Amino acid sequence: MTQLSGETNNQDLYSIAREILGIDPDNTTDLTLEAFVRACNIGRYKMLSVVLRADGRFKFDGTDQTDQPIGKFDLVSGQYEYGFSSTHLKILGISVTDQSGNFKQLINKNHISDLPQDMKEYKKTNGTPTEFAYGGNSFYLFPQSDRTTTGKSGGRVYFQRNITPYPYNATTEESGFAPQFDHIVAYHGCIPYAIRNLPEKLPIILGLIKEGHAEMQEFYATRDANDHPSLKFHKTNYGATGQGNLAPRAPSN
Repeated sequence: MTQLSGETNNQDLYSIAREILGIDPDNTTDLTLEAFVRACNIGRYKMLSVVLRADGRFKFDGTDQTDQPIGKFDLVSGQYEYGFSSTHLKILGISVTDQSGNFKQLINKNHISDLPQDMKEYKKTNGTPTEFAYGGNSFYLFPQSDRTTTGKSGGRVYFQRNITPYPYNATTEESGFAPQFDHIVAYHGCIPYAIRNLPEKLPIILGLIKEGHAEMQEFYATRDANDHPSLKFHKTNYGATGQGNLAPRAPSN
């Protein structure tokens, strides 16, 4: 893995970008680290889109994370809508406890617009939830729970993590992608400077990015079906409060 900046021998992405742009490796003024990081973050989201198009199974987890991609929440009697953090890409599954305290996996009904009737009319008799749907930054349980739990013991949400941007002063952080694609992040970091100062180099840089994205797509699309490599991002607690805690949301009127 190639770190973002600050490597003693200039073997880092920031140095690669300055070399491409013809900037001296000791010059941190023409292309500041902050500007480079900002462009890299935009580029990493684009690279992430390439990975997801190639492999929708991809899960963003790794040894650098401080928690598991599992959110815990309480059931609230008579309530079907629960808030979900916008930092999560996708809900992979939900389980809730039954009357005996055993977790049962719910059936995924996909988006609330896919329900066979209005969500306020769908399975509106309270009971133990058996299905869920999602919409916006909320998920919905059907039927509504007939009991309230405490201590975040009512349910679990299994989710797909979103990317975590580099901090503005990043140094030892790594791209998170397979190491052979680290240099593509550096290419993305060159774009704003090239647009402003070296437009003649911009087609070359964009061509390198296009070529790199194609290589990424091929790599992630042809992995073994049982192989689930994980991106390693910065240490961040993704729970709303504590480890993956989720907050119930009052139903919409």
